[in-house]
Amino acid sequence: MARPKKDPNIKRKEFINQAAVLFFEKGYNDTSIQDILYAVGKDGALSPSVFYYYFKSKDEIFEAVVQDYMNQYIGQIMEVLEQDHLTYAEKMRKSVAIYRNAIEDFKKIDAYFDQDTPRVSYFNYLIDSQVISSLIDPLDQLLRQGLKSGCIPKTALLMQAGTKIMAQVFLSSMLPLTHQGRENDGQHHSEKYAQFVPQIFAQLFDVHSFNT
Repeated sequence: MARPKKDPNIKRKEFINQAAVLFFEKGYNDTSIQDILYAVGKDGALSPSVFYYYFKSKDEIFEAVVQDYMNQYIGQIMEVLEQDHLTYAEKMRKSVAIYRNAIEDFKKIDAYFDQDTPRVSYFNYLIDSQVISSLIDPLDQLLRQGLKSGCIPKTALLMQAGTKIMAQVFLSSMLPLTHQGRENDGQHHSEKYAQFVPQIFAQLFDVHSFNT
């Protein structure tokens, strides 16, 4: 009787999962394809041909890892924003906490994004586009909730632009905070910029805190 073939998507996910562990522990530059083959093979390295069946390069599997990373954190934020039993303020506090956790994780792989290449620039564009397209509708609903509860004032800008446009403006204003280059000490300090998120929201929507 023929042995059932394993779903190729399952094997591909195994590669992504093992590569994620290595990339986040060792960094992009210090992780080799051979390291990934050993991690997936467990009892011994798989043949390189197996890797190249699923991925064209180390860049491609890295992008798949970051895509999973993005989906994980975006999913967490969307789940919070869609919980009807939470107040506007609770949703904002939880979402900012998730964003900060994402920034902390991202610092472990930021060396890849130090490269000044068209591929990295395009990859940053894809990440930014995914953040906006995934979160704009849940954030739009959050703003509507804040208006309805009186936690967000009906400013002239908000009334004229509408909640959806303002949701996009806010998300777009967050993205540069995650693309800061290395500072004088040679390290990224994205967490320093993450603290600006509540302040940007407060000034954009004329609110003073998430404790309302």
